[in-house]
Amino acid sequence: MTGWGRDIRDLLREHITQPLGLSDELMIGLPTPPPPPPPPPPKPSKGAAGDAAAAAAEVDGFVSRCATLCNGFGADGNAPTPEEMKELMNRIRTIRERREREEKAKAAAGADAGLGLPPPPAVGGGGEAAGSSSSSDGDRMDQMFHGSLSLIDPCLFNLNRVRRAVIPAANGHFTARALAKFYSVLAEGGVFATTTSAGSGGDQQQRVMKTLLPKSVVDRMSRCVSEEESPLTGSAIKWALGLRIYGFEDDSAAGGVRSSGFGHAGLGGSIAFCDPHSRVSIAVSVNKLSFHRSGVAQLLSLICDELGVGAPADDVLMS
Repeated sequence: MTGWGRDIRDLLREHITQPLGLSDELMIGLPTPPPPPPPPPPKPSKGAAGDAAAAAAEVDGFVSRCATLCNGFGADGNAPTPEEMKELMNRIRTIRERREREEKAKAAAGADAGLGLPPPPAVGGGGEAAGSSSSSDGDRMDQMFHGSLSLIDPCLFNLNRVRRAVIPAANGHFTARALAKFYSVLAEGGVFATTTSAGSGGDQQQRVMKTLLPKSVVDRMSRCVSEEESPLTGSAIKWALGLRIYGFEDDSAAGGVRSSGFGHAGLGGSIAFCDPHSRVSIAVSVNKLSFHRSGVAQLLSLICDELGVGAPADDVLMS
C-alpha cells in the first residue's frame, strides 16, 4: 500500500505502464491467479469460467517468461560464504569508521577534511580483518547467511511466492525494452509520443505528445543532492532523488566528465539509465547475478561508443 491508501501496483499501472503500453513488460510482483468463479447458477455461465481460465493462463504466461536467476556472487557460484561476507562487512565497517574519524577532525578543525579512498582492509585467517577485537560480527554473519535460501542468495527470487510478492525495492519484473522506453521519457523531459485515430472515419493516425511527468519533476529527480563513498568499491557516488548520477567522458566538460546521466544499477549487474544531454536511454538486464560487472561494462562501453554518448566514467560500472 502507499500513502494514498492504494496498492502501488494500481498506481504503476494507471500512471506509467498503461500510458506507455508496457502493462505486460513492467510490473512490481507478478500478478496472482484470479479467484475461482462463484458456484454456477442452475444454468452455468460459460463466460465467467472462460474469463477466469484466460486470466489464469495469462498469469502462467508471465511466470514462464521470467528469467531464471543464476547465482554468481560466491567464489564457487553459490551464495557467498560466511568468510566472503565477513570480508565485505569488514570493508564496509572500515569505510564507515574512516568517515566518522574525518567528520570528527573536520568539526574540530572547523575546516573541510579531504575525503580519501580507504584501501581494502587486510584480512587475516578466517576472513577477519587484521586487528579485529571481536568475532561477534562474524558469528552473526555465520547465522544470517547460512543455508541455500538465505536472503543474500538471489535464487530465492526464483520462487513463485516471492515473485508474486509486492516488494518495490527488490521485486520489479521488467524487460530491458520496457526500462529503456521508460527512461527515454525521462530523457525527453517527461513527455512521450503516441498515436491516436483521426479523420471522419477514424482511418488516419495522428502523432501527439503526452506528458507522463512534468519537466520540473524530472529536473528535481535528476539533480544531485548528496555524495558518498561506495561501500563496495570506495569510489565516489553522486545521488539524485533515489537515482544515481552517472558521468560520461566528455573533453568539453569540466574535468573531462559530463555528469548528465541518471538511473539505477542493480546489485547483480542489471542497469537502466538515460542521458538527457544525448537524448539516449539504455537498459541491460542479466540473469546471472554477480558483483563483477565486466561483461555489462563492456556492453555499455560499446553501446555508448556507437551512439556517441561518451564512455561511462563511473567506477561502479566497471567494477
